[in-house]
Amino acid sequence: MIKTQVTIIEPSDNHHKSFPYLNHGLPDFSPLVVVVVVGGNKSFGFKDKNDSEKHYPLLYSPKKQICIKNPECHHHLPEILESMSVTLPKDAIIWVPIDIAREDFVKVANTFVRNGFENPYINTISPHSLNMPPSLCLSMKNKGLNKQVTLSRGVGSPGEMSAPGDFGESNPDMTLNKVYDVLQQYKNNEGVCFVNVQLTKKAVDFLKGTCFSGFQKGKNGKKSQKELTGELYVKNVIPKDGKFIYIIDINLHSVKAGKNESVDVEPHRYNFHSHPKEAYERHDVDKAWPSVVDYLGYLQLGKNTIFHCVASIEGMYVLSFTPHWSQRLDQVDKKLTKFVDKNFEIDHEESYTPKEYTKLINNIKYKPKGEKKGYPIFHVDFFTWKKAGGAFSVFFPQIGSSCLVSQKIVNNYRRVHH
Repeated sequence: MIKTQVTIIEPSDNHHKSFPYLNHGLPDFSPLVVVVVVGGNKSFGFKDKNDSEKHYPLLYSPKKQICIKNPECHHHLPEILESMSVTLPKDAIIWVPIDIAREDFVKVANTFVRNGFENPYINTISPHSLNMPPSLCLSMKNKGLNKQVTLSRGVGSPGEMSAPGDFGESNPDMTLNKVYDVLQQYKNNEGVCFVNVQLTKKAVDFLKGTCFSGFQKGKNGKKSQKELTGELYVKNVIPKDGKFIYIIDINLHSVKAGKNESVDVEPHRYNFHSHPKEAYERHDVDKAWPSVVDYLGYLQLGKNTIFHCVASIEGMYVLSFTPHWSQRLDQVDKKLTKFVDKNFEIDHEESYTPKEYTKLINNIKYKPKGEKKGYPIFHVDFFTWKKAGGAFSVFFPQIGSSCLVSQKIVNNYRRVHH
C-alpha cells in the first residue's frame, strides 16, 4: 500500500530561495510550507530514495485566521486538508485562487470543490492585497479541533492561532453551478452583475401570508397588524435552459415585526417587507405599491442588497437597481436622494394598475448635473401571487470587482479581503 505523509513546517533558507512567493514581507501573513512524502513499502513516517517528495508554499495570518493555499495542492488534497485540520485552528478560513487561464482549470476547480471548497467568485486581488491573474477564488472552513497550534520547523519557536466563526457546510453540485455562473458573468462582464432567480413555493406562500399576519398586542391590550421583514436566501442553484437559476427560499428564523406602517430592513443579499391588510383599510385603498420610504430605504441598502421584495395583497413588487446605477451607487449623494424623495411618492389612491405603476416608475430618469442624459435609478417588477413562483432576472452591483450572489459569499469575501 502506498502511504502519504503530510507535514506543515516553517520554511528553511532553501525554501525561501526556491519560493520567492514566501519573501513577501507583508504584515500579518507568515510563510509556511506543506511537505508531502509519498512512500513505497517503508514504514509510515520514514523516507528512502524511492519516495516522492513535494513542497508547496502557503501563507497564514494568525490575526485574520486565513490561510492562502497554493492551488498546486490539488495533488494529494485530501491528505493535505487532513493535516491542516489538526495544524490550523478550528474555523480558520482556507482560501485558494485558481487562475482561470490555466489549462487544467476545470480539473483543479472540480478537485477543490469536491473536497469541500465553496463560496466562488472571480477576483484579481489576493487577501494580502497583491495583484494576481483573474482567478476563481474558493474557500472552506477548517474542520480541525485545535485552538492552539504548534508548527514543525527547523529553527525557532512554535506559533499560536485562534478560531473565528462558522461559514456552514458545502454542497458540491450547487457550488459547481455557482462556479460556472460566475465564470459566465466574468466573460460577459460590463461592470455590472446579473442573476436569474426563482422563489420556492414555500417562500411565495409565506410572503403572501405576511399581508394577513403579524398581529401583536400593544400596551393598551389591543392587537394590531405590524409590517414584517426578513431574509431570503439562496437554497440551491440549478441549470435550466442554458442558464443557472438561483432558487430563493425564506429564512424563517430571520423574520421580525416592525411597526404598523414601518419596519427596519436588515442588509441581507435578498430581503422583503410586507404591507399589511390593516394598512389598506386605514388608508381606504385597494393597492399598496412601494412607498417613497421603501425606495429611500432600498437606496440606503445600496450594494448590500441585490433585490428587495414588497409583499402586498395584490402581489409581489421586486425592487432592484438598473444596470446604469448599479455601476454608480458610489455616486449617490444628497441631490439624488432628494430627487427620489420628490419623485417616487405615488399616491395609492391613483387608479394605476400594478403594471401601469411599474411602467411609470421604471421611466423616472435622473440626470446628474453635467451629464448629457438621464437614466432610471430603479427597476421594479410586479408579479401576481399566481405568477410569483416563476423565474426572473435582476441586475446588481459588484462588490469590489466581484459578483457576489449570496450572503454567505459576501460574508466570506469581507472576512478574507478586509
